[in-house]
Amino acid sequence: PSVAESVSIDTTRRRDSTSSHQELNESNDNLELNSDISDNRSFKKNNLSSNSIGSSDGKSKLVLLIETCIRHIPRYYSDMSLIEIGILSGYKPNKDDLEEIIKMEDSLVSKYEISERNIVFYFEKVPFGRPYCLQFRKIQEHSIGNAQAAMVKVYDYYHKDHSCSQLFTPSRLSEYIETKCNSEVCECAKRENCPTAKALVEIGKIAEMRVVRARTMFEDLVCSH
Repeated sequence: PSVAESVSIDTTRRRDSTSSHQELNESNDNLELNSDISDNRSFKKNNLSSNSIGSSDGKSKLVLLIETCIRHIPRYYSDMSLIEIGILSGYKPNKDDLEEIIKMEDSLVSKYEISERNIVFYFEKVPFGRPYCLQFRKIQEHSIGNAQAAMVKVYDYYHKDHSCSQLFTPSRLSEYIETKCNSEVCECAKRENCPTAKALVEIGKIAEMRVVRARTMFEDLVCSH
């Protein structure tokens, strides 16, 4: 039996009013995986905790909203199935939202487990017909330059070879953009932890090039995109 027809991930970023959209598709003989990555704020709040996300330092936090939907392809309920959702570097899941998923009326999620690498949701069964969706928030704890993609994987608990997975990353996740340089210092417009221009001597032949060319390569190699 196959487990899911689609898994979609919608991400919304606070403090960023620019919209973008990326759609990824993956399939095998049993499963089709559709990862929809956007920041268009078209989010339902049917299972998000009403508790506010505070900050001990009084600063606003970058928050990603994640939605995952699954559906059993054959027209009957599946057996126990699992969804593993990777945790992006520098972020942690909002546990209040995870608890709300368990407490939801008619919830199909029996429990969840959190590790440093991912969150695993245990489904008693996966419905056919309409997709079953859950959503939660991830909060940025610290900034990571050139953050690695995370993975979503869906599989049958008793037949782990019946699975589908997809790498994902929110568009423009890295905020190391719009650099401004003078003769000594390069600054990222949205961060304050870019290296000084003197660090270019450690990047091979860049130090031997004209400063204008060095700045361009500095932006590409160090300040991300």
